[in-house]
Amino acid sequence: MWPFATMGQLVTWDEHWKHLAEFERVRHPSSERAPEPDATIRELLAQTDDVQLQIEELRPIVGAIQSRPACSLLVFGCGNDSVFWERINEGGTTVFLEDDPVWADEVRSRLDRADVHRVEYGTRLAEWESLLHAPDLLELDLPEGVASQQFDVIVVDAPAGDARHSELTGRHAPGRMKSIYMASKLVAPGGFVFVHDCDRHVEQLYATEYLGVERLFIRAEGRALLQGYEF
Repeated sequence: MWPFATMGQLVTWDEHWKHLAEFERVRHPSSERAPEPDATIRELLAQTDDVQLQIEELRPIVGAIQSRPACSLLVFGCGNDSVFWERINEGGTTVFLEDDPVWADEVRSRLDRADVHRVEYGTRLAEWESLLHAPDLLELDLPEGVASQQFDVIVVDAPAGDARHSELTGRHAPGRMKSIYMASKLVAPGGFVFVHDCDRHVEQLYATEYLGVERLFIRAEGRALLQGYEF
C-alpha cells in the first residue's frame, strides 16, 4: 500500500534526499528515525574547526549520505572539513583524494578510519577549453582500490580552480576538469555527485558536460554555489 498520500491528495515534492529519508522511515517504522540533518550538522560543526562550507551547502550532502546505509563516500580534496565528512559517514567508507602532499599528510593524521590518497592532476586551469571535449585526456591515475569502486556519494571540492590561485600561491591551479569527469565515472547507479563552486565558469561547464543538466536536482547557495546531480 502507498503510505504517503491517497490519489485524491496533493503530494508536495521537496529536495530528493528528504523524500528518501521519509521513504526509509515508513519502510522501517520500528527503527529509530535518523537525526534531522541540520541538528547533526550543527553538532559536528561545533566539534570541527574552520569548516568553510556553510550549512546551506552541507545540508544536501549530509542528507544524501544519511539516505544511504553504509554509504561509500568519495571526496576530492582534503581540508578542515575532512574530519566532518568522516564523522558524518560513521559506519560507511570514506575516501579522500588530495594533490597537495602537505594537506594529505596533515589530514591523514587527524582521521580515524578514512583513507587519503595522493593524486596528481597534471593539468592547468588555462587548458580547460582544449580538454572540455577530450574525455580520453581527463582520465586520472587512481589507486586500484579507488578506480575499481563505485561510490554512493561523491563531493568535488578540489583541486584548486580559482583563476587567482597562481598569484596567491605562486603555483598553477590544476582546475577541476579531471575531478568532475572522474566523478561521472566513479558514481554508483542511484548515487549522487555534488560539485562546489559552480558559480565559476569551468566548474559549471564541466558539470553540464559530464554530469548532465538533466540530472541536476539541487542548487544550494552558501559560501559558493553547490550543485547536486542524481544518477
